[in-house]
Amino acid sequence: MTYIWDNGFYGKGILSRSEPTWQGRMQKRIDTSLKSKIDTGEFEEAKADENLFSEEVTKHRRLLRDAWKREREAYFALEKDIKLRSVHGEISNEDKIILETERERLSNYNSAEFSEELRMEDYDVIIDSNNIRNLEYLELDACETLFLFQLKRIRVKINNEYIEFNDLVELLVENFGPVIINEYVVYYHYKSLGWCVKPGLKFSCDWVLYTRGPPFSHAEFSVKVINENDSNYDSYGDTLVDYSAISRVVSGVKKSLVLCFVDGPVMGSEEWYSKWEDYLVDKDFLKLLNSFVVNEITWRRWAPSRTR
Repeated sequence: MTYIWDNGFYGKGILSRSEPTWQGRMQKRIDTSLKSKIDTGEFEEAKADENLFSEEVTKHRRLLRDAWKREREAYFALEKDIKLRSVHGEISNEDKIILETERERLSNYNSAEFSEELRMEDYDVIIDSNNIRNLEYLELDACETLFLFQLKRIRVKINNEYIEFNDLVELLVENFGPVIINEYVVYYHYKSLGWCVKPGLKFSCDWVLYTRGPPFSHAEFSVKVINENDSNYDSYGDTLVDYSAISRVVSGVKKSLVLCFVDGPVMGSEEWYSKWEDYLVDKDFLKLLNSFVVNEITWRRWAPSRTR
């Protein structure tokens, strides 16, 4: 998992925003806040307590928070009373000492009552202070899986049996339809140009392009795939209003919108099925990809103030 991410930033950790860091974050939390509780045996005692329920833990936390809020309100009332009793807005030294003492007590009360606690879910993942059961795995996009499989960097197992690359292609076309080939053509095109390509659903697009990768900089371009070889695209595809909305989203995050037109055998036509039948016979995936052509244009919002 770490190797795939470190060597191309493929996939996404299911418990992280992008890079799979859940295990590291969990270990850091243990080292900084929970190690003493685990080492002193509190963890094992709580884990063995079958009568401990998450509802009880939540109720206890709410009681502590309510108590802290009452203490805070009392401090605010005291502060207000002292200010009202002050002469010309000047607080006496005695009252300053009282306020400072109460403020420090409230701060200590807060830190003591709301220190890091063991959560119910912690008992399922913490083995001891040095070992954690890693629950996170790396989730790959279909095109990322095809690309890595084509490079023979991963293997795919279905029903406890490893399958061949061509079997995966057939399975994806069967489940997603011919449009998955168009998506992969665009993905493969930008990967061959040296871009780091990641899914762009967050920005209402199909792909986003990084110069080096997510850890180093933000994506420069958002790519919207337009299937020119789909005869039904006009009936379900995006309208001019949709493109304007996408452009506004993309420009709002400082990216440029690229419309990527994929042209090739029309989906569902005799030519497409002929190409597909040829692939099923000779298993030449690159030959199938060469049947498609990619054209790009950059979409920019017209701003009168900039184009006078």
